[in-house]
Amino acid sequence: MLGLEAGIAVATTILLVAAAEIAIGLGLDQFLLLGRGEADGGGAARPSLLAATFEALAGAIAVSDGLRATQTWLRRIFAARLAPGGAGDPPKSAKSRLQEWTQRHHRSKPQYELLETAGPPHRHAFTVSAIVDGRPIGIGLGSSRQRAEEHAAAITLAQLELGTPNGGKSR
Repeated sequence: MLGLEAGIAVATTILLVAAAEIAIGLGLDQFLLLGRGEADGGGAARPSLLAATFEALAGAIAVSDGLRATQTWLRRIFAARLAPGGAGDPPKSAKSRLQEWTQRHHRSKPQYELLETAGPPHRHAFTVSAIVDGRPIGIGLGSSRQRAEEHAAAITLAQLELGTPNGGKSR
């Protein structure tokens, strides 16, 4: 059994990871302005920085639009994460959720296109586009092609959920 301090540390870590995943899903990592050292060190993928960015956005919405608007926004974001997916089922990856969405709405699977591979062989950076119904929607970055595809899928899902103009709406 965990002691109180260990329990708090575990809960804090879980909250940090969840906030970082949401930040990536919203594409917030694409808007971070980092110094050269932080950027070269993978700062845009650092969970603590991503979680702080998500918290800052929530705070900015609270200041600009009020607590009620912030609560509505947060409920919408967390609703999908908190929806029951079956007792004990692990959460699905963004790629799995995007594939389910595209099969339901377009009767097709998303495609992923490698746009760029950069960096030295021991520290590649991959850029991948997620394509839905023939249109590129989300662009993801990662230290592996799989991570970049997962990131692209998360960004695409966020855009589809927000109903952005290129968000894959049926014509």
